[in-house]
Amino acid sequence: MIASLLTNLVMVGVLMSEVSDPPVVWSPSGDWVAFVVATPSVEHSLARFPFFPPENDWAESNATRSDPLGSGRTYRLWAVRVTDGQALKVAESSYSLSSPAWGPDGRGLAFVQVVEDDRDDSLSWEVVISYGEDREVVRRRPLLRRPDRGEVLMAESVGWEPRGGVLAVPDPDHAAVELIELKTGETLRQLDDARFLSFSPLGSRMAFFRSRGDRWELIESDLDLGPESDRPVDLVAQPCQPASWTSDGQSLLYLKPGNPSAEGRQVRLFSYRMSERVPREVKEIESPALPGEQILGSYLSIGADGLDQFFVVQFSGRSTAIAYHQGSHPIDRIHPFSGLGMIGAPSLSPRGDQLAFRFGGPGGGSLPARITLKDKRLHPLLPDDELRAAWIVALAEAAEPGTPPRERPTRLPLAAELGEVGPSQASYKRLAELGSRLTRDLETNPVSRSLRVRPIAFYAYLQQDYDGVDRVLHELTRTAMNADQALRLLGFQAQLCLARGKDQEAREMLEFIRHQHRDEIARIEEDGNGGYTVSRGVLNRVSWPDELWKASEQQVEPRSGTRLETPAEPPQAAPSPFDNAVTPEGAPRSLIEIPPRP
Repeated sequence: MIASLLTNLVMVGVLMSEVSDPPVVWSPSGDWVAFVVATPSVEHSLARFPFFPPENDWAESNATRSDPLGSGRTYRLWAVRVTDGQALKVAESSYSLSSPAWGPDGRGLAFVQVVEDDRDDSLSWEVVISYGEDREVVRRRPLLRRPDRGEVLMAESVGWEPRGGVLAVPDPDHAAVELIELKTGETLRQLDDARFLSFSPLGSRMAFFRSRGDRWELIESDLDLGPESDRPVDLVAQPCQPASWTSDGQSLLYLKPGNPSAEGRQVRLFSYRMSERVPREVKEIESPALPGEQILGSYLSIGADGLDQFFVVQFSGRSTAIAYHQGSHPIDRIHPFSGLGMIGAPSLSPRGDQLAFRFGGPGGGSLPARITLKDKRLHPLLPDDELRAAWIVALAEAAEPGTPPRERPTRLPLAAELGEVGPSQASYKRLAELGSRLTRDLETNPVSRSLRVRPIAFYAYLQQDYDGVDRVLHELTRTAMNADQALRLLGFQAQLCLARGKDQEAREMLEFIRHQHRDEIARIEEDGNGGYTVSRGVLNRVSWPDELWKASEQQVEPRSGTRLETPAEPPQAAPSPFDNAVTPEGAPRSLIEIPPRP
């Protein structure tokens, strides 16, 4: 039973860079998920909401590009009960945390953390097992320097051997895995230049990846016999998750990209059977990479019997889908956001009825979610307001991740509204309804109202709720940080007039904008008599007024779509050691009261 449950939790992948999506790990019962996130404060997230094009957004242009996760982020390890959203914050740190592993009986959660001593600022590396509010430090040792693996460590999980006696823990400072005996806390074996270790279902064997120059070698070994039993299996590109054992413990499954061909590079599933000791290609799992595309990562999650298989391949420049196969037969393609955004690290629940995954990656900034496979209902995992704010920003970025073909005053209207190839309006509505709900949920958070205005306006527009945009338009104009943004907001107001059939009013605004000497415009203000005044002095040479004028001439209007249904209330969960330590996700909040525009 334990073997079949553990097989559900293992996924494999390949990655063309070292950064990959951290896993969302199911408890053996399927009642809980655990995951690591790195999120900034609510204020920091909302301040970088992508309302303006990136080259004109002050927050975007001044972001720290050297740190993919940005400054001021906090690492947190959460355990969330999936049936009702009850959550326990297991760990919190300014240093990266490893992804966790559930014990074979589901009562403990093991992870690696870095602890700083307040007395002398010294750092220690700790291996911890959490039992709800109680915890045990299995191993501690000092660190000679500050760890620098960051989001790379987040993607590496602790491994808990199915017999319960051994932990495989990643090193916070370099690529290495340490095998630790739980009873004594002693090191059984140190695997240098190694990543992503997985145990066989019976615990007697293990597999891991070892660095070999610019590639990684998959190694299969006997846990009890030591280094002399290490057997090379295959060379693959940069791995992003462990190799997966079949439930009988006799085969390994893993993914790797094939050699480039005229059709493009494809990701293939391989199998290695212990009795044969020869890797064999099983099948291609996704269409080839297009010219100019790179494979960012690929992932597999399998069911207990090996029949149900879920694949994700991440390509640069396109959104992702979850491919569902039964054996050798493709069955379905799942689009949690109707084809918008980047998905990674799928993880099938032990019962086989739900799939957890990450959104907005690849990397440690990706966000956790789950989907029910029967009705495809999406459930973002939201134990705190920091994750809500991060989701609000990620959804807006997913609406149009690439470079738009036309320059616009803001990121609205989206390219599809202007006749370009893109998702349907129904897809945007599904995304926007979730974004609007999460923005309303922040009403009780003591964050500045002005930081919520841009998300409110953005998602209301995508839902064609132009009255809703009107109610916050006056506040929106106050969020402009420079002269060009003020002028762009006036262009956005013209867009609203076009969408509502007020063509003459829109043309007057556009005529005003087009006839300004834009190289010197500094600020635009209403004069109180229905007109506008302009002060000058800021250099700007952008052409979006002409593009918007062309749109007005062509009478381009948004298309209609459907709305996302509200998920039904889930049933109550079974008791767990974590049940007595959880804090509520938060009671339903009332809608934001928006004052009418004066």
